[in-house]
Parts: sequence; C-alpha cells; structure tokens
Amino acid sequence: MKKLSLVLFISVLAFTTAAQNSTAQSSNDAPKNGYVTEKEGNNVFCGNYVNGQKDGCWVQYNEKKQIRGIVEYSNGKQNGIRLTFDRQGDVQYEEFYTDGVLNGTRKEYLRGNNIIVFENYVNGIINGEVKKYYRDKPTTLMEVSNYVDGQKDGISKWYSNQNVIIAEYSYSLGKFNGTNKLYYDSGALMSEETYNNDVPISYKEYFNDGVTVKMTGSYTNGLKEGEWLEYNNSGDVVKRIKYSKGEVK
Repeated sequence: MKKLSLVLFISVLAFTTAAQNSTAQSSNDAPKNGYVTEKEGNNVFCGNYVNGQKDGCWVQYNEKKQIRGIVEYSNGKQNGIRLTFDRQGDVQYEEFYTDGVLNGTRKEYLRGNNIIVFENYVNGIINGEVKKYYRDKPTTLMEVSNYVDGQKDGISKWYSNQNVIIAEYSYSLGKFNGTNKLYYDSGALMSEETYNNDVPISYKEYFNDGVTVKMTGSYTNGLKEGEWLEYNNSGDVVKRIKYSKGEVK
C-alpha cells in the first residue's frame, strides 16, 4: 500500500499542478466551473467543478499541507475510489462509491500495510464476508462473519490473538438460530447452546477436555425449565436442579 500511496501522490500532484493553470469561472448567478480551492476548518479541498457539481479527483489537505484524502466525483456525487490517509501519509481507508453510497469493498489498513478490516457493501449496505484482525497482531484473524442486507447471517467465528477459536455463533438475519459454541483457551469445546429465532432451547457444558459433559439443561420460552444436571468427569450425576420459569423450585 505504500507504493500505492506514492503513485497516487504523484498522480495527484500532477493533477493539482496542471489545475493551477485554471480557476473556477463563475459569477454570483452562474454555477462554478473549473478548478477551485475551498477551505473548511483546518482542511483545504482542491478539485474541479463542472456546471456547479464536483467532478473528477478532489484532494483534501490538512493544516500542514499533508494529503489526508482523495475522492473521485461525478455529477456532484462520490463515484469511484475514496482514500483516507493517516498523518504518516499511509492509506488508512480504501472505499468505493457509486452515486454517493458505498458500493464494493471497504478496507481499513494499519500503517498502510496490513488490512485490519475487510468489508463489502451493496448500495450502502454491508453484505458478504467480513474479516477483522487484531491491531496489535494485524496478521492474526479476530473475527470472520457473513452479512446479508446489513445483518449477520450464517456462522460467525472469533479467534484469540493466539489464533485459537474462542467462539462460534450461528445467525439467521441478525438473530441466533442454531448452535452457539464457546471454547476454552486450548481450543477445546466449552459449551453449546441451541437457539431458535433468538430464543435459547437447550444448553450443554463440557469439561476442559471438550468431550466429557459437565452440565445439561433446557429452556422453555427462553427460561430455564425442568431438571438441569451437573456431572463429574466420570459421567456420574452429582447435582440435580429443578427450574420452573427460570427460577429454582
């Protein structure tokens, strides 16, 4: 990405230098046309107007004249790539727009090198696979999920910074459906909880070997119900707890 930053910088510099030769042609009643420099707070935005609409490549500079952003416009709307730079000049965000809304991949970078967030958008709504990485270990995956129309759908997985799975949840359009799993630091299965339409149905917990059952129980209308059993690591029942509407009987 640092190479990309340099190429873009040279391209933008050439564009800006060439644009210096023209200025916006406008009067109080006429729409802006041509190259302009506009100031907003501590930031300066340079780009071209066509019939009063932003068009082409626009560049954002901060108070130290560092490039902080590059945006492509067409007919006054963001169309194409949008890059945001950190104070070191490295790409921080890379996004793509169509008619002013996110459309395509969106990436967040750490120091311009490692992708720490990868998303995909369709008409401004997140869709498809999402990957997130640890900031302190940017090559280590933290979460991988799937989205449909802005909601989690399918299996989402979380990993420790040691690259060991710690959780696995099952979604259907943003709601828990299926079996959610938690894992010990070793990666052995800790518990399973089954859901239907965001409501828990049953629960099973394991000893740290991930195989031997430690506790079982069930729910009714989302509340603990009936007999919940605790086991020792030999498989013998050591405790029975009876519930009614979530309360111990």
